[in-house]
Amino acid sequence: MALNRLRVRALNPGGTPTREAPREFVNAVQPWGPLHPDDLASVVLWVKAAHDRALFRRREYLRNTLNAALEQAGLPRATLDSSGFMVVTVSGVRHVFWITTRAAEVRDFEITHPRTLTPPGSKAVIVGLPTVEVDRQQRVVWLSGLCKLVCVDEDDLTEAARRIKDGDL
Repeated sequence: MALNRLRVRALNPGGTPTREAPREFVNAVQPWGPLHPDDLASVVLWVKAAHDRALFRRREYLRNTLNAALEQAGLPRATLDSSGFMVVTVSGVRHVFWITTRAAEVRDFEITHPRTLTPPGSKAVIVGLPTVEVDRQQRVVWLSGLCKLVCVDEDDLTEAARRIKDGDL
């Protein structure tokens, strides 16, 4: 069961606010300054745990979405290997998917590139968020060509599955 609230203490309870707050929120929000040191550690742990759960759910969502796209294209479901890659073989070509919960980074290429070498002819795909910064997008395109792998935005999984079926990916 998820914890939605965490009770904390302020260092200046009942004092004057340390920042201006709208009158209707003063009693509800109580912007009374820094947290009590004992509570600060609890808040940090709580936020880290919530973030970890969110990343886990997001990765599972992307894996399920990939499998749904493959099935919709009439392809077999991908299997999860011991390294966290999703693998599907279509028409004798092994496709290896690396799922990331953010936009592709250099580390994703370092992890994924060796998967294109064994067996020869394997194709690697990095699935993640779209890269919006122009400089970063140029580096991703350059690395994709250099490493001979494909980056697919999570919104384009249906198209990627169709391209795999057609032998274009």
